[in-house]
Amino acid sequence: MLRKKYQVIDSTQKKAIELAKGGFSGEAIIIAEAQTGGIGRRCSKWESPYGGLYISVIKNCPLEKRELASHMAAAAVLEALEKQGVTADYKWPNDIIINGNKAAGIILHSLDEYRFVAGVGLNANINKADFSHYLRDIIEVVEIDKNTFINDFLEKLSAYIDKRVSPLGKLNKRNFLKGKNIRSGSVEGNAEGIDSRGRIEINTGSEIKKVSFGRVVILKNVPEMDSRIICVDVGNSRTRVGLTLPEKRGFTVSDLSTKPHESLRERVDCAISDFKIGQRCDGAALSSVVESVEKSIYEVLKLRCDDTVCVNRKNRGNIKLKVQNAAEVGGDRICNAAAVCDYYGSGAVVIDLGTANTFDFINENYEFDGGVIAPGAGAMYDSLVSKADKLKSVKFSYPKSVIGKSTASALNSGLFYTLRGQIEKIIDKIRAEKKSFFRVIITGGGVNYLREDKEYLEQYIIDENLTLKGLLSVWKSRS
Repeated sequence: MLRKKYQVIDSTQKKAIELAKGGFSGEAIIIAEAQTGGIGRRCSKWESPYGGLYISVIKNCPLEKRELASHMAAAAVLEALEKQGVTADYKWPNDIIINGNKAAGIILHSLDEYRFVAGVGLNANINKADFSHYLRDIIEVVEIDKNTFINDFLEKLSAYIDKRVSPLGKLNKRNFLKGKNIRSGSVEGNAEGIDSRGRIEINTGSEIKKVSFGRVVILKNVPEMDSRIICVDVGNSRTRVGLTLPEKRGFTVSDLSTKPHESLRERVDCAISDFKIGQRCDGAALSSVVESVEKSIYEVLKLRCDDTVCVNRKNRGNIKLKVQNAAEVGGDRICNAAAVCDYYGSGAVVIDLGTANTFDFINENYEFDGGVIAPGAGAMYDSLVSKADKLKSVKFSYPKSVIGKSTASALNSGLFYTLRGQIEKIIDKIRAEKKSFFRVIITGGGVNYLREDKEYLEQYIIDENLTLKGLLSVWKSRS
Protein backbone atom coordinates (compact mmCIF):
# COMPACT_ATOMS: atom_id res chain seq x y z
CA MET A 1 0.00 0.00 0.00
CA LEU A 2 1.25 3.45 -0.94
CA ARG A 3 1.80 5.74 2.07
CA LYS A 4 2.05 9.52 1.88
CA LYS A 5 2.63 11.52 5.05
CA TYR A 6 2.31 15.30 5.50
CA GLN A 7 2.90 17.65 8.37
CA VAL A 8 0.15 20.02 7.21
CA ILE A 9 -2.30 19.47 4.37
CA ASP A 10 -5.49 21.06 3.14
CA SER A 11 -7.47 17.82 3.47
CA THR A 12 -6.37 14.17 3.45
CA GLN A 13 -9.72 13.27 1.90
CA LYS A 14 -9.29 15.71 -0.97
CA LYS A 15 -5.72 14.52 -1.55
CA ALA A 16 -6.80 10.85 -1.65
CA ILE A 17 -9.63 11.58 -4.07
CA GLU A 18 -7.31 13.60 -6.31
CA LEU A 19 -4.79 10.76 -6.29
CA ALA A 20 -7.40 8.17 -7.24
CA LYS A 21 -8.97 10.32 -9.95
CA GLY A 22 -5.52 11.17 -11.31
CA GLY A 23 -4.96 7.64 -12.54
CA PHE A 24 -3.69 5.84 -9.42
CA SER A 25 -5.36 2.42 -9.37
CA GLY A 26 -3.94 0.86 -6.23
CA GLU A 27 -4.56 1.24 -2.51
CA ALA A 28 -3.08 4.12 -0.53
CA ILE A 29 -3.21 5.97 2.76
CA ILE A 30 -2.76 9.73 3.21
CA ILE A 31 -1.63 10.77 6.71
CA ALA A 32 -1.41 14.27 8.17
CA GLU A 33 -0.54 15.95 11.47
CA ALA A 34 -2.88 18.86 10.74
CA GLN A 35 -5.45 19.96 8.16
CA THR A 36 -6.26 23.50 7.13
CA GLY A 37 -9.42 22.49 5.28
CA GLY A 38 -10.58 19.31 6.99
CA ILE A 39 -14.04 18.20 5.92
CA GLY A 40 -16.76 16.24 7.67
CA ARG A 41 -19.96 14.77 6.31
CA ARG A 42 -21.65 16.85 3.59
CA CYS A 43 -18.54 19.10 3.39
CA SER A 44 -18.96 20.52 6.89
CA LYS A 45 -15.80 21.91 8.50
CA TRP A 46 -13.70 19.50 10.57
CA GLU A 47 -11.31 21.22 12.99
CA SER A 48 -7.91 19.55 12.72
CA PRO A 49 -5.35 21.13 15.05
CA TYR A 50 -1.68 20.21 14.77
CA GLY A 51 -0.68 16.96 16.44
CA GLY A 52 -3.87 15.01 15.81
CA LEU A 53 -4.31 12.05 13.50
CA TYR A 54 -6.02 12.58 10.15
CA ILE A 55 -5.99 9.78 7.59
CA SER A 56 -7.75 8.87 4.35
CA VAL A 57 -7.51 5.39 2.88
CA ILE A 58 -8.16 4.32 -0.71
CA LYS A 59 -9.47 0.76 -0.55
CA ASN A 60 -10.69 -1.82 -3.02
CA CYS A 61 -13.95 -3.42 -1.94
CA PRO A 62 -16.34 -5.97 -3.50
CA LEU A 63 -19.60 -4.40 -4.58
CA GLU A 64 -21.65 -6.60 -2.24
CA LYS A 65 -19.83 -5.16 0.78
CA ARG A 66 -19.92 -1.50 -0.21
CA GLU A 67 -23.14 -0.85 1.69
CA LEU A 68 -21.27 -1.42 4.97
CA ALA A 69 -18.07 0.45 4.04
CA SER A 70 -18.38 3.24 6.60
CA HIS A 71 -19.41 0.70 9.25
CA MET A 72 -16.33 -1.39 8.50
CA ALA A 73 -14.14 1.69 8.96
CA ALA A 74 -15.89 2.48 12.27
CA ALA A 75 -15.42 -1.05 13.59
CA ALA A 76 -11.75 -0.97 12.55
CA VAL A 77 -11.26 2.27 14.52
CA LEU A 78 -12.89 0.71 17.61
CA GLU A 79 -10.67 -2.36 17.41
CA ALA A 80 -7.47 -0.36 16.81
CA LEU A 81 -8.26 1.77 19.88
CA GLU A 82 -9.04 -1.32 21.97
CA LYS A 83 -5.61 -2.77 21.20
CA GLN A 84 -4.15 0.28 22.95
CA GLY A 85 -6.46 -0.04 25.95
CA VAL A 86 -8.95 2.61 24.86
CA THR A 87 -12.64 1.67 25.08
CA ALA A 88 -14.87 3.59 22.70
CA ASP A 89 -18.45 3.43 21.44
CA TYR A 90 -20.05 3.86 18.04
CA LYS A 91 -22.65 6.54 17.45
CA TRP A 92 -24.46 5.73 14.22
CA PRO A 93 -23.84 6.74 11.48
CA ASN A 94 -20.24 8.01 11.69
CA ASP A 95 -18.97 9.03 15.14
CA ILE A 96 -16.64 7.40 17.67
CA ILE A 97 -17.54 8.30 21.25
CA ILE A 98 -15.35 8.21 24.37
CA ASN A 99 -16.69 9.20 27.80
CA GLY A 100 -19.87 10.45 26.13
CA ASN A 101 -18.03 12.90 23.84
CA LYS A 102 -16.90 12.76 20.23
CA ALA A 103 -13.36 11.51 19.75
CA ALA A 104 -13.38 10.71 16.05
CA GLY A 105 -15.47 11.02 12.92
CA ILE A 106 -15.61 8.97 9.74
CA ILE A 107 -16.36 10.14 6.23
CA LEU A 108 -16.81 7.99 3.14
CA HIS A 109 -16.46 8.85 -0.55
CA SER A 110 -17.30 6.39 -3.33
CA LEU A 111 -14.83 6.45 -6.21
CA ASP A 112 -16.47 3.83 -8.42
CA GLU A 113 -18.18 0.46 -8.07
CA TYR A 114 -15.12 -1.18 -6.54
CA ARG A 115 -13.25 1.51 -4.61
CA PHE A 116 -13.91 3.99 -1.84
CA VAL A 117 -12.02 6.52 0.26
CA ALA A 118 -12.53 6.28 4.02
CA GLY A 119 -11.46 9.29 6.05
CA VAL A 120 -10.85 9.23 9.81
CA GLY A 121 -10.23 12.27 11.99
CA LEU A 122 -9.09 11.26 15.49
CA ASN A 123 -8.47 13.68 18.37
CA ALA A 124 -5.20 11.99 19.33
CA ASN A 125 -2.33 13.39 21.40
CA ILE A 126 -3.62 16.97 21.39
CA ASN A 127 -5.15 19.31 23.97
CA LYS A 128 -8.75 20.40 24.10
CA ALA A 129 -7.45 23.97 24.31
CA ASP A 130 -6.32 23.59 20.69
CA PHE A 131 -9.96 23.51 19.58
CA SER A 132 -12.46 26.36 19.32
CA HIS A 133 -13.92 27.12 22.75
CA TYR A 134 -17.42 25.99 21.81
CA LEU A 135 -16.14 22.49 20.92
CA ARG A 136 -14.10 21.81 24.04
CA ASP A 137 -17.02 20.55 26.13
CA ILE A 138 -18.31 18.14 23.48
CA ILE A 139 -15.11 16.43 22.32
CA GLU A 140 -12.72 13.90 23.85
CA VAL A 141 -9.00 13.45 23.20
CA VAL A 142 -6.94 10.26 23.54
CA GLU A 143 -3.27 9.39 23.99
CA ILE A 144 -2.13 6.64 21.61
CA ASP A 145 0.80 5.46 19.55
CA LYS A 146 -0.20 6.76 16.12
CA ASN A 147 1.85 4.38 14.00
CA THR A 148 0.52 1.37 15.90
CA PHE A 149 -3.03 2.65 15.52
CA ILE A 150 -2.62 3.14 11.76
CA ASN A 151 -1.24 -0.36 11.25
CA ASP A 152 -3.95 -1.97 13.39
CA PHE A 153 -6.67 0.07 11.68
CA LEU A 154 -5.50 -0.98 8.21
CA GLU A 155 -5.25 -4.62 9.26
CA LYS A 156 -8.76 -4.68 10.72
CA LEU A 157 -10.29 -2.79 7.78
CA SER A 158 -8.76 -5.24 5.33
CA ALA A 159 -10.04 -8.16 7.40
CA TYR A 160 -13.61 -6.85 7.26
CA ILE A 161 -13.36 -6.35 3.50
CA ASP A 162 -11.52 -9.54 2.53
CA LYS A 163 -13.00 -12.05 4.97
CA ARG A 164 -16.56 -13.10 5.69
CA VAL A 165 -16.64 -11.04 8.86
CA SER A 166 -19.34 -8.46 9.53
CA PRO A 167 -18.54 -5.27 11.46
CA LEU A 168 -22.08 -5.18 12.86
CA GLY A 169 -21.38 -7.50 15.78
CA LYS A 170 -18.75 -5.10 17.11
CA LEU A 171 -20.87 -2.02 16.37
CA ASN A 172 -23.99 -3.40 18.05
CA LYS A 173 -21.93 -4.37 21.09
CA ARG A 174 -20.59 -0.81 21.32
CA ASN A 175 -23.81 0.91 20.16
CA PHE A 176 -23.82 4.28 21.94
CA LEU A 177 -27.38 5.09 20.90
CA LYS A 178 -29.08 1.91 22.10
CA GLY A 179 -31.93 2.65 24.50
CA LYS A 180 -31.66 6.40 24.02
CA ASN A 181 -34.49 8.65 22.85
CA ILE A 182 -33.34 9.91 19.44
CA ARG A 183 -34.49 11.64 16.28
CA SER A 184 -33.17 11.07 12.77
CA GLY A 185 -34.84 12.93 9.95
CA SER A 186 -38.52 12.80 10.79
CA VAL A 187 -38.31 9.55 12.78
CA GLU A 188 -38.35 9.79 16.57
CA GLY A 189 -38.23 7.07 19.23
CA ASN A 190 -35.96 4.72 21.18
CA ALA A 191 -32.85 3.51 19.38
CA GLU A 192 -32.45 -0.24 19.15
CA GLY A 193 -29.93 -2.17 17.05
CA ILE A 194 -28.15 -1.74 13.74
CA ASP A 195 -29.54 -4.18 11.17
CA SER A 196 -27.72 -6.32 8.59
CA ARG A 197 -27.73 -3.46 6.08
CA GLY A 198 -26.29 -0.93 8.54
CA ARG A 199 -29.58 0.83 9.23
CA ILE A 200 -30.43 2.14 12.70
CA GLU A 201 -33.64 0.67 14.12
CA ILE A 202 -35.90 3.15 15.92
CA ASN A 203 -38.88 2.09 18.03
CA THR A 204 -41.47 4.84 17.56
CA GLY A 205 -43.90 3.27 20.00
CA SER A 206 -46.13 1.89 17.28
CA GLU A 207 -43.56 0.32 14.96
CA ILE A 208 -39.86 -0.29 14.33
CA LYS A 209 -38.56 2.03 11.61
CA LYS A 210 -35.22 1.49 9.90
CA VAL A 211 -33.27 4.58 8.86
CA SER A 212 -30.53 4.31 6.22
CA PHE A 213 -28.95 7.76 6.57
CA GLY A 214 -29.35 11.07 8.31
CA ARG A 215 -28.21 13.17 11.20
CA VAL A 216 -29.01 11.79 14.65
CA VAL A 217 -29.75 13.88 17.71
CA ILE A 218 -30.21 12.50 21.21
CA LEU A 219 -33.34 13.99 22.77
CA LYS A 220 -33.83 14.87 26.38
CA ASN A 221 -35.90 12.39 28.37
CA VAL A 222 -39.26 14.11 28.50
CA PRO A 223 -41.50 12.55 31.19
CA GLU A 224 -44.40 10.64 29.69
CA MET A 225 -47.88 11.86 30.50
CA ASP A 226 -51.27 10.19 30.32
CA SER A 227 -53.19 13.41 29.69
CA ARG A 228 -54.88 14.08 26.37
CA ILE A 229 -54.03 17.65 25.37
CA ILE A 230 -55.33 19.50 22.31
CA CYS A 231 -52.75 21.78 20.72
CA VAL A 232 -53.70 24.29 18.03
CA ASP A 233 -51.17 26.31 16.04
CA VAL A 234 -52.74 28.96 13.79
CA GLY A 235 -50.32 30.22 11.14
CA ASN A 236 -50.86 32.66 8.30
CA SER A 237 -51.36 29.89 5.74
CA ARG A 238 -51.79 26.69 7.71
CA THR A 239 -53.48 25.70 10.98
CA ARG A 240 -52.42 22.53 12.77
CA VAL A 241 -54.72 20.80 15.24
CA GLY A 242 -52.95 18.13 17.27
CA LEU A 243 -53.93 15.71 20.01
CA THR A 244 -51.27 14.13 22.21
CA LEU A 245 -50.97 10.36 21.93
CA PRO A 246 -49.03 9.28 25.03
CA GLU A 247 -49.04 5.62 24.03
CA LYS A 248 -47.45 6.49 20.65
CA ARG A 249 -45.04 9.20 21.87
CA GLY A 250 -46.46 11.89 19.61
CA PHE A 251 -49.51 13.57 18.11
CA THR A 252 -52.32 12.77 15.78
CA VAL A 253 -52.57 15.85 13.57
CA SER A 254 -55.09 17.49 11.28
CA ASP A 255 -53.77 20.17 8.93
CA LEU A 256 -56.19 22.89 7.80
CA SER A 257 -55.97 25.95 5.60
CA THR A 258 -56.17 29.05 7.79
CA LYS A 259 -58.18 30.84 5.12
CA PRO A 260 -61.02 31.61 4.91
CA HIS A 261 -60.86 33.04 8.41
CA GLU A 262 -64.63 33.13 8.72
CA SER A 263 -64.98 29.34 8.78
CA LEU A 264 -61.80 28.45 10.71
CA ARG A 265 -63.57 28.16 14.07
CA GLU A 266 -66.02 25.61 12.69
CA ARG A 267 -63.30 23.64 10.90
CA VAL A 268 -61.09 23.49 14.01
CA ASP A 269 -64.05 22.27 16.04
CA CYS A 270 -64.77 19.56 13.45
CA ALA A 271 -61.11 18.47 13.44
CA ILE A 272 -61.21 18.08 17.23
CA SER A 273 -64.47 16.10 16.99
CA ASP A 274 -62.81 13.79 14.47
CA PHE A 275 -60.32 12.80 17.19
CA LYS A 276 -63.30 11.09 18.91
CA ILE A 277 -62.28 11.98 22.44
CA GLY A 278 -65.73 13.01 23.60
CA GLN A 279 -66.85 16.49 24.51
CA ARG A 280 -64.03 17.30 26.91
CA CYS A 281 -60.30 16.68 27.28
CA ASP A 282 -57.59 17.17 29.91
CA GLY A 283 -56.19 20.43 28.59
CA ALA A 284 -55.59 22.64 25.57
CA ALA A 285 -53.03 25.13 24.28
CA LEU A 286 -53.30 27.70 21.49
CA SER A 287 -50.85 29.76 19.51
CA SER A 288 -52.06 32.14 16.80
CA VAL A 289 -50.36 34.70 14.61
CA VAL A 290 -53.75 35.73 13.19
CA GLU A 291 -55.30 38.07 15.73
CA SER A 292 -58.74 38.12 14.09
CA VAL A 293 -59.35 34.42 14.82
CA GLU A 294 -57.51 33.98 18.10
CA LYS A 295 -60.48 34.72 20.34
CA SER A 296 -62.92 32.44 18.49
CA ILE A 297 -60.49 29.49 18.47
CA TYR A 298 -59.76 30.03 22.16
CA GLU A 299 -63.50 29.86 22.84
CA VAL A 300 -63.76 26.52 21.00
CA LEU A 301 -60.99 25.09 23.16
CA LYS A 302 -62.37 26.58 26.35
CA LEU A 303 -65.73 24.87 25.75
CA ARG A 304 -63.94 21.53 25.69
CA CYS A 305 -61.49 22.19 28.50
CA ASP A 306 -61.32 24.79 31.27
CA ASP A 307 -57.55 24.27 31.50
CA THR A 308 -56.73 26.14 28.28
CA VAL A 309 -53.63 28.26 27.72
CA CYS A 310 -53.07 30.86 25.01
CA VAL A 311 -49.34 31.28 24.37
CA ASN A 312 -47.99 34.83 24.27
CA ARG A 313 -45.33 36.96 25.94
CA LYS A 314 -47.09 36.57 29.31
CA ASN A 315 -47.92 32.87 28.96
CA ARG A 316 -44.62 31.57 27.63
CA GLY A 317 -43.67 28.79 30.03
CA ASN A 318 -40.05 28.94 31.19
CA ILE A 319 -38.74 30.79 28.14
CA LYS A 320 -36.98 34.12 28.68
CA LEU A 321 -37.29 36.62 25.84
CA LYS A 322 -33.99 38.45 25.40
CA VAL A 323 -35.30 41.00 22.89
CA GLN A 324 -36.10 44.71 22.82
CA ASN A 325 -39.87 44.29 22.64
CA ALA A 326 -41.27 40.98 23.91
CA ALA A 327 -44.74 41.82 22.56
CA GLU A 328 -43.41 41.47 19.00
CA VAL A 329 -42.48 37.80 19.45
CA GLY A 330 -45.25 35.57 18.09
CA GLY A 331 -46.63 32.66 20.03
CA ASP A 332 -45.36 30.18 17.43
CA ARG A 333 -41.78 31.36 17.95
CA ILE A 334 -42.17 31.09 21.72
CA CYS A 335 -43.50 27.54 21.30
CA ASN A 336 -40.57 26.56 19.09
CA ALA A 337 -38.12 27.87 21.69
CA ALA A 338 -39.93 26.02 24.48
CA ALA A 339 -39.83 22.76 22.52
CA VAL A 340 -36.11 23.13 21.82
CA CYS A 341 -35.34 23.61 25.50
CA ASP A 342 -37.51 20.69 26.62
CA TYR A 343 -36.63 18.19 23.90
CA TYR A 344 -33.24 19.12 22.45
CA GLY A 345 -31.45 21.26 25.03
CA SER A 346 -30.05 24.76 24.71
CA GLY A 347 -27.98 26.05 21.83
CA ALA A 348 -30.10 25.90 18.69
CA VAL A 349 -31.42 27.80 15.71
CA VAL A 350 -35.02 27.00 14.81
CA ILE A 351 -36.00 27.57 11.19
CA ASP A 352 -39.78 27.75 10.77
CA LEU A 353 -40.65 27.60 7.08
CA GLY A 354 -43.99 29.21 6.32
CA THR A 355 -45.39 32.36 4.72
CA ALA A 356 -42.43 33.98 6.43
CA ASN A 357 -39.29 32.00 7.27
CA THR A 358 -38.08 32.68 10.80
CA PHE A 359 -34.62 31.85 12.11
CA ASP A 360 -34.66 32.03 15.92
CA PHE A 361 -31.60 31.66 18.13
CA ILE A 362 -31.97 29.95 21.52
CA ASN A 363 -28.74 30.45 23.45
CA GLU A 364 -26.97 28.22 25.97
CA ASN A 365 -28.90 29.88 28.82
CA TYR A 366 -32.24 28.73 27.39
CA GLU A 367 -33.10 32.27 26.28
CA PHE A 368 -34.85 33.34 23.10
CA ASP A 369 -32.03 35.55 21.84
CA GLY A 370 -33.56 37.14 18.73
CA GLY A 371 -33.68 35.98 15.16
CA VAL A 372 -34.13 36.65 11.46
CA ILE A 373 -37.37 37.00 9.47
CA ALA A 374 -37.22 36.36 5.72
CA PRO A 375 -39.78 35.77 2.96
CA GLY A 376 -41.04 32.21 2.69
CA ALA A 377 -41.21 30.14 -0.49
CA GLY A 378 -45.00 30.50 -0.64
CA ALA A 379 -44.84 34.28 -0.37
CA MET A 380 -42.15 34.44 -3.06
CA TYR A 381 -44.19 32.17 -5.31
CA ASP A 382 -47.40 34.18 -4.85
CA SER A 383 -45.56 37.40 -5.60
CA LEU A 384 -44.01 36.02 -8.78
CA VAL A 385 -47.21 34.51 -10.14
CA SER A 386 -49.26 37.63 -9.39
CA LYS A 387 -46.81 39.98 -11.13
CA ALA A 388 -45.62 37.90 -14.10
CA ASP A 389 -48.31 37.13 -16.69
CA LYS A 390 -46.61 34.09 -18.19
CA LEU A 391 -45.86 32.32 -14.93
CA LYS A 392 -48.55 29.77 -14.23
CA SER A 393 -49.30 27.92 -11.04
CA VAL A 394 -46.91 25.06 -10.22
CA LYS A 395 -46.79 22.46 -7.49
CA PHE A 396 -43.75 23.24 -5.37
CA SER A 397 -41.64 20.09 -4.93
CA TYR A 398 -38.08 18.75 -4.93
CA PRO A 399 -36.69 19.48 -8.43
CA LYS A 400 -35.33 16.62 -10.53
CA SER A 401 -32.62 18.90 -11.90
CA VAL A 402 -31.41 22.46 -11.42
CA ILE A 403 -32.03 23.41 -15.05
CA GLY A 404 -35.74 23.30 -15.81
CA LYS A 405 -36.99 22.20 -19.23
CA SER A 406 -40.32 24.02 -18.86
CA THR A 407 -41.55 27.20 -17.24
CA ALA A 408 -43.07 25.20 -14.39
CA SER A 409 -39.92 23.15 -13.68
CA ALA A 410 -37.69 26.24 -13.99
CA LEU A 411 -39.87 28.12 -11.51
CA ASN A 412 -39.94 25.15 -9.16
CA SER A 413 -36.14 24.85 -9.27
CA GLY A 414 -35.66 28.57 -8.72
CA LEU A 415 -37.91 28.61 -5.67
CA PHE A 416 -36.34 25.49 -4.18
CA TYR A 417 -32.74 26.62 -4.54
CA THR A 418 -33.60 30.14 -3.41
CA LEU A 419 -34.97 28.55 -0.23
CA ARG A 420 -31.88 26.38 0.19
CA GLY A 421 -29.56 29.31 -0.43
CA GLN A 422 -31.45 31.45 2.06
CA ILE A 423 -31.14 28.78 4.74
CA GLU A 424 -27.45 28.09 4.15
CA LYS A 425 -26.40 31.75 3.98
CA ILE A 426 -28.29 32.85 7.08
CA ILE A 427 -27.02 29.87 9.09
CA ASP A 428 -23.45 30.64 7.99
CA LYS A 429 -23.88 34.27 9.08
CA ILE A 430 -25.30 33.26 12.48
CA ARG A 431 -22.41 30.84 13.05
CA ALA A 432 -19.90 33.56 12.18
CA GLU A 433 -21.57 36.05 14.52
CA LYS A 434 -22.27 33.78 17.51
CA LYS A 435 -19.08 31.68 17.32
CA SER A 436 -20.77 28.93 19.30
CA PHE A 437 -22.02 25.40 18.77
CA PHE A 438 -25.71 25.07 17.99
CA ARG A 439 -28.08 22.61 16.38
CA VAL A 440 -30.25 23.58 13.45
CA ILE A 441 -33.86 22.39 13.63
CA ILE A 442 -36.26 22.93 10.74
CA THR A 443 -40.04 22.94 11.15
CA GLY A 444 -43.13 24.46 9.51
CA GLY A 445 -45.12 23.69 6.39
CA GLY A 446 -42.09 24.14 4.17
CA VAL A 447 -40.29 21.08 5.58
CA ASN A 448 -42.16 18.95 3.04
CA TYR A 449 -40.13 20.61 0.28
CA LEU A 450 -36.89 19.33 1.82
CA ARG A 451 -37.80 15.73 2.64
CA GLU A 452 -36.27 14.30 -0.53
CA ASP A 453 -33.06 16.29 -0.10
CA LYS A 454 -30.60 13.84 1.48
CA GLU A 455 -28.11 16.62 2.23
CA TYR A 456 -30.63 18.33 4.49
CA LEU A 457 -31.62 15.13 6.22
CA GLU A 458 -27.96 14.55 7.07
CA GLN A 459 -27.11 18.13 7.95
CA TYR A 460 -30.17 19.37 9.84
CA ILE A 461 -32.88 18.09 12.16
CA ILE A 462 -36.37 18.00 10.64
CA ASP A 463 -39.18 18.16 13.22
CA GLU A 464 -42.56 18.96 11.70
CA ASN A 465 -44.28 18.80 15.11
CA LEU A 466 -41.91 21.16 16.93
CA THR A 467 -44.51 23.92 17.47
CA LEU A 468 -47.07 21.41 18.78
CA LYS A 469 -44.44 20.08 21.19
CA GLY A 470 -43.83 23.65 22.33
CA LEU A 471 -47.55 24.19 22.95
CA LEU A 472 -47.50 21.07 25.12
CA SER A 473 -44.38 22.32 26.95
CA VAL A 474 -46.00 25.67 27.76
CA TRP A 475 -49.20 23.94 28.89
CA LYS A 476 -47.26 21.66 31.25
CA SER A 477 -45.38 24.63 32.77
CA ARG A 478 -48.50 26.74 33.28
CA SER A 479 -48.84 28.35 36.71
